[in-house]
Amino acid sequence: MNVFLVAGLTWHEARRAQALLSGIVLTSIFLALYGWGVHAAAAEVAQSPIMEQGLGPAGVKIDLQAVIWGQVLSAGLYGVAGIGGLLAIFLGAPAISRDIENGTMQLLASRPLARWEIVVGKWAGGCALLGGYVVLAGGVVTILTWWATGYRPDNPILMLVALAMQAVVLHSFTITLSSALPTIAAGVVAVMTHGIVVVAGFGGRIGIVIQSETLQATGLAASLILPSDVAWQFAASEAQPPNPLAVAGVTVPMGPFDVLGGPHPAIMAYAVAYVLVMVAIAARNLRLRDL
Repeated sequence: MNVFLVAGLTWHEARRAQALLSGIVLTSIFLALYGWGVHAAAAEVAQSPIMEQGLGPAGVKIDLQAVIWGQVLSAGLYGVAGIGGLLAIFLGAPAISRDIENGTMQLLASRPLARWEIVVGKWAGGCALLGGYVVLAGGVVTILTWWATGYRPDNPILMLVALAMQAVVLHSFTITLSSALPTIAAGVVAVMTHGIVVVAGFGGRIGIVIQSETLQATGLAASLILPSDVAWQFAASEAQPPNPLAVAGVTVPMGPFDVLGGPHPAIMAYAVAYVLVMVAIAARNLRLRDL
């Protein structure tokens, strides 16, 4: 019961946060521009000489429009994931450290609340808020794409869940940093780590194309350190049609957001376990920390 109380307080604090308000405003602008852009592009493509079926290497038939709109949908989801990831960091960085710095944590700890309940409550409240945001914004992107182009992914629910998982992983990692570092330091470390992992993820996907074991190993190592990009790759793989060139043994991406197949289920299970471990570490850090 105490966990839900802290989660409710977290929601109340988030509603007053400028970062959340800024995220909502920016997302609204982004969705408006995305909807207008997709609708205009669909009208232009309908009048262009692009055929529904094309021929790729080895005579493989390619549904060009499905590939194009799958990439467009992935681009829209990438924007949602980017905003959601930043919100996850900016809401998580002060979650614990700010309360310690301004003395609020001492007040909370003086009440009949276990310190692990404070951590889990803040984490659960933030994850619910972020998950709702990502699912709602990602759902709007999916509907706008379907409305303008007629394209929709085979499993949109799984796609949106994976997209929300990215924000949850980042939020969990940042809260753990917040339990051990000052607010600014926690935010800086989280942003830089996330950026490094994203770049390493791109490198890993390039490694698949050029068959570089070193780049693939680098991408895997980054995913083990912070599996947020893995969740994005899974969502992107669900947003796009299967790569038609795979049947011909050709490992060439069909666009900038083609991930050449989703991550292995084992790494997704690792991401779930990673979240639980991060929360446990954050609870331990707060229990051992002097207030």
